[in-house]
Amino acid sequence: MSPDDESEYKRFSISLPNDLLEEFDAFVSSKHKLSRSDAIRKAMRNFITSDEWKDLQGSRVGSITILMSHGSLTHQRHTHGDVSHEPYEHDHRDSEHIDHDHAEPHADLLRSNEIEHIYKDIIVSTLHVHLEDDRCLEIIAVKGQAHRIKELYDTLNALKGVAMHGISIIS
Repeated sequence: MSPDDESEYKRFSISLPNDLLEEFDAFVSSKHKLSRSDAIRKAMRNFITSDEWKDLQGSRVGSITILMSHGSLTHQRHTHGDVSHEPYEHDHRDSEHIDHDHAEPHADLLRSNEIEHIYKDIIVSTLHVHLEDDRCLEIIAVKGQAHRIKELYDTLNALKGVAMHGISIIS
């Protein structure tokens, strides 16, 4: 249904608490600059899409977001470049040396890279952002069969270093 095709639209009425309607109207007009009808249509589509995801069928498009806490990988003082590419020195938090080949947090980072290679058929793009010395944000754009996206999501969430996760399926 095209948004411009008025003949396909149905009018209906709903009952809402006054304060909810006022909050909705204020939010929509100040944040999104949408009409009430456009905002309700968008909210309905989001609601339906989120419920359809539970069925795990068909082709989908969306993103997986994970916040990884990889811990300190070494106690040695060394230099990094920050977001502005200015070098800075710091000490990692752990007082003991951690073997890079056997460090579990480090292994999770390597494992997430391996996992992404396994699922390259559905991964469109990834964005890896270094937030702090011991935390990274990974945003993975996905396109493919829902069951395959769900497999990737579950596999990434099983990593011990994943502190937070989310999935957004938009189609």
